[in-house]
Amino acid sequence: MAQEQNFNKSFNALRFFAMMLVFFAHCQSFFGQTSIAGNFIWKSLGNAGVGVSFFVLLSGFMIAMKYIDFFQNFSREEYFGYIKKRLKSFYIVYLISILINVPFMWQYILEQPLINLTKLILQLSLVQAVLPMSVAWAYNSCAWTLSSLFLIYLVSPWVIQLVATIEEKWQVRGILISLAMLWGVFSAFSFLPVYGNLAQYLFYYSPFYRILEFSSGALLYLFLMKTQMSSRLLGKMEIPICIAVLIFISYGPSFLPTHLKMGWGYVPILLCLIAVFYNQQGIISKFLSNPFLQKMGSLSLGFYLMHYAFTKCCYEILENFDLKGNTWIALTALVIVWVLSVASAAIVQKINRMFFQLKRENPREELCDS
Repeated sequence: MAQEQNFNKSFNALRFFAMMLVFFAHCQSFFGQTSIAGNFIWKSLGNAGVGVSFFVLLSGFMIAMKYIDFFQNFSREEYFGYIKKRLKSFYIVYLISILINVPFMWQYILEQPLINLTKLILQLSLVQAVLPMSVAWAYNSCAWTLSSLFLIYLVSPWVIQLVATIEEKWQVRGILISLAMLWGVFSAFSFLPVYGNLAQYLFYYSPFYRILEFSSGALLYLFLMKTQMSSRLLGKMEIPICIAVLIFISYGPSFLPTHLKMGWGYVPILLCLIAVFYNQQGIISKFLSNPFLQKMGSLSLGFYLMHYAFTKCCYEILENFDLKGNTWIALTALVIVWVLSVASAAIVQKINRMFFQLKRENPREELCDS
């Protein structure tokens, strides 16, 4: 069934679209609250929770695909080699994305040097995802995602072992029950009256929450391997699933409970999206394989990390010159920020590869690493 040895071009392109959801969410502020274009971007295109959830689900799926056999029996040296490889895949890009935001924080650093320099050190140490929001979102408010993923990578061998044990003992039934329990229990928990920063932590940037998404992605991979679903059937489902995802992204916020809007409420439909594109057999897969989308997909991580600085800078310019709310100026600003983000992502990607001398024979490995 699977094309495990082939680079999945569909996943690569879909990562770019997922990061664009985050980009639009952050650029919506250019338009002001009364702008028709701004409201459209916010309601239909700007759903950061969906973008981040897709990224984490796909990471769990790809790590399971690549390492499930390796994680069944590994040495201490192999474990640290795995963690080192994860760090090599993103840390230089991550480091630059933090440092370019330092000028925006300079005034705060001068006012409270000890506190803000400590925040910087904690960010560079990739531990901010377990800390309060004032630390986790300092400097680059997108960087917490990499902190969460890194903390997940630290425990991922045992997560994959656990889901493999579930598959071995209880087969397909155990996988489906585990997925249903993960989603059902956490969804029920989301109805508890938790407010403010604690809710944001529990249901959005906490690694303890994101590890459930990572596990769901890994379980999906085992489900596809166990059931050997027809490639032709999955290919035919690409269009209806994509339509369902678009509808859910646009209208989900209007009926989902508050906490589920942050990402977890979209997990079932996003798992379906990953499943139908696994074999790359449908007409949309052919479209996603075009060179432009493949290039954008390869830059998606850098784009995600780098766009925040340009978005912040552009927002301050628009606000200082009282230009915020002008639709045409806002659209122009959005395009400029997008171009700068793509260009900077390409530059830092080259720097990352040059620094670590990454020479990958299998391009799919880069997708897994990112």
